[in-house]
Amino acid sequence: VCEELIPRAVEEGLVDAVDVYVEDIAFSVEDLERVAQAAAARGLSVRCHADQLGWTGAAEAAVSLGARSADHLNHTGPEGVSALGEGGTVAVLLPTSTFLLRADPPPVDELVRAGASLALATDCNPGTSAVVSMPEAIAMGCLLYGLGPAEAVAAATINPAWVLGLHDRLGSLAPGKRADLLILDGPDPRIIPYRPGHNPVAEVVLQGRPIAG
Repeated sequence: VCEELIPRAVEEGLVDAVDVYVEDIAFSVEDLERVAQAAAARGLSVRCHADQLGWTGAAEAAVSLGARSADHLNHTGPEGVSALGEGGTVAVLLPTSTFLLRADPPPVDELVRAGASLALATDCNPGTSAVVSMPEAIAMGCLLYGLGPAEAVAAATINPAWVLGLHDRLGSLAPGKRADLLILDGPDPRIIPYRPGHNPVAEVVLQGRPIAG
């Protein structure tokens, strides 16, 4: 990975970030450190799958390495929570994966109290979360993790844009950013978690132009 895969992917222009899967069945924290160094040497940001199946210490390691995100966090301990609250690494929550696996939820209340920045995602994959709907992820974030609607919407927009390195042009409606937005079929964003399973999108606007309705 460090000596062949990352250099070749950079040469071919195929990569802008490296995601390291840390579990006892995959990469170790020591592997994460080596891969992060190799990625940083080539100007790539790092993301980390952390503590989904059990505690590994990956969350606090991700923060110490300057990772953009630590994802899952179902078994993150107090040290990881504290690190995420103090560092610049975003805590990515994947509630549909937790629901479908019937897994223990991450310590969301503790992360919020610690001041961690939160993001929501679907974790779309054929093994643990065959979900493609961000409205569903927002609804599950509220219903399963106890997030408020405003927290969940921010966690699905501006915070993920930062994780992806796109926050300077995407993720919020602001002067100078690209005019990408959704028009919902309700009077308030709270309609998203209020009606789980319902598609609230009435219209899609991309770069200021309606493309679907």
